[in-house]
Amino acid sequence: MRTLLSIGLIFTSLAFYSQNKFSSIQLGAKYSKLQIESAINKANWCGYYHEIENFEILFDDGTRVLLKSKNQLIEEGILKEDNCFQSEKSSNKHLYSISKNGKILIRAEKNIKTKTQFKQ
Repeated sequence: MRTLLSIGLIFTSLAFYSQNKFSSIQLGAKYSKLQIESAINKANWCGYYHEIENFEILFDDGTRVLLKSKNQLIEEGILKEDNCFQSEKSSNKHLYSISKNGKILIRAEKNIKTKTQFKQ
C-alpha cells in the first residue's frame, strides 16, 4: 500500500511540475532557473497570453522567457478561460524583475502630465 501511495504521489508531483506557463527560458546573470520557473508559474499572466505566438518577457538581468500561447495552454489543460488571451502584442518594452519574496515586478515608465498653473 505504501509503495502504491508513493508512486501515486510521484506521478502527481510530476504532472503538477510539468504544467509550466512558459515554453522556454534563456537565463541571464541574476536569477536562477528555479527562481524564474517558480515566479513565472505563480504569477497571473491573464491578458499576456497571445492567441497564436509566445509572449516574450524580458527581465532586468537579460533573462528571456516565452510564455506559452493560447493553443499550447489549452492543449495542456493549464488555462481554459477565453478572456485571458490577446492577439495584439507578442512582447512589450517593460523590464521585469523578481522581488525577494519571489513575486514578479513590472518596471514600467509612468508618464505624468502635469498642468502648470500660474497665479498672477
